[in-house]
Formats: sequence, C-alpha cells, structure tokens
Amino acid sequence: MRFPAVYIPIFLGGFLMPAEPTKAQDSAIAEPAAPATEAAEEPQPYEVSLADGKLTAQMPGEWKQVKPRNNIIEAEFAVPNADDEKSPGRLTIMPSGGGVEGNIARWLAQFRGPEGAIPLEQAKLDEREVDAMPVHTVEIAGTYLDTPRGPFGPKVELPEHALLGAIIETKLFGDYFIKLTGPAKLVEAHREKFTEMLDSLDRAAK
Repeated sequence: MRFPAVYIPIFLGGFLMPAEPTKAQDSAIAEPAAPATEAAEEPQPYEVSLADGKLTAQMPGEWKQVKPRNNIIEAEFAVPNADDEKSPGRLTIMPSGGGVEGNIARWLAQFRGPEGAIPLEQAKLDEREVDAMPVHTVEIAGTYLDTPRGPFGPKVELPEHALLGAIIETKLFGDYFIKLTGPAKLVEAHREKFTEMLDSLDRAAK
C-alpha cells in the first residue's frame, strides 16, 4: 500500500530523509510576509492670518478651524478631546477693547468655584513678550458658565472645566484675545501647543 510522501519519511542507505513539502506547503513558505502598516503622519501646523494680515500665528495641525459662532469672533478652532471626541474644546481669537484688567475680570466672571465667584488671586496670571508685543496669559479653573447661544443667551454650567487665555497688546491694531476653554484635562493636554502657538505670533509691520 502506498502512502503520500508528506506523511512517510524515506529511508535511503540507512539514513532518514525528510519528505518533500506539498505544493500548498511550498506556496506558504515562498510567500513573503505582508509589509507592516506605516504609522499615520502627524498633522502639520498651518498659518492663520489675523487683523487683515497684520498678525499671523502657526496653529497646531490637529486644531480644526471652524465657522465662528458669532460675527465678533475673527477665528475659531475645535480642539480635539481624547476623552470624548464629540465634545471638543473651543479656541477663539478676536479683537476687543476694554483693556487687559477689564477682560481678565470678564473671564473670571465666566467661572464659579465651590464658594461662588472666583477671586482674582486664584487665577494664574503671567506676562511675557512675543515679537515686541506684551502678552498676558490667564489660567482659570472651576465650573464654566458657557453661553452657546451668545453672550446674552442662557448659561450652561460645565463643571471641571478650565480656561487658558492670552491677551496680546499691539500698538497698531489694538488688543487681541485668544481663549481656549474645555474640560480641565483637555486644556492641560494642549497647554504646550497653546504656548507654541503664542510663540509663533508674528507682526507684519516691524
């Protein structure tokens, strides 16, 4: 009785010889391994022009520019939320009057702490200079009183939120305000990119 070569070893001159592989086995051996999937490229920063081209900034590639909620906002961006992709953070850029102190007070009024209004001394304030422009940074944490329907609409309380803001003083076209709001974890995760964006501010007129 004859058996397939794959199952029966062959004896030749007293030595044990391996059986030849079948066609299916040979095909499996000859087939090269599939190439590893290449990692997705990280989104590249892009430039945003402000104040009719008088000021530019480099925005992180993952910050998606969206239509502003109202016409007083010059540029708006959705900042990705690793914990909840359906609830991104919000970054807005706009010119405004009222001075530095007045606007810091306005941002503080948009938050509540365990005991009510957050006093100025509980906010983190700093000042730096970028391209010969004074830049005042502000950090506030607590329950954010969001106004999704505009500044005069009803307020929505969002606990465990934070604000990371900057007020840029320019001599030629007034003050510019940059404000990132979102869950405290999101704001902390994007702190470094926010700082890099501020460092990229560039005036057209030197």
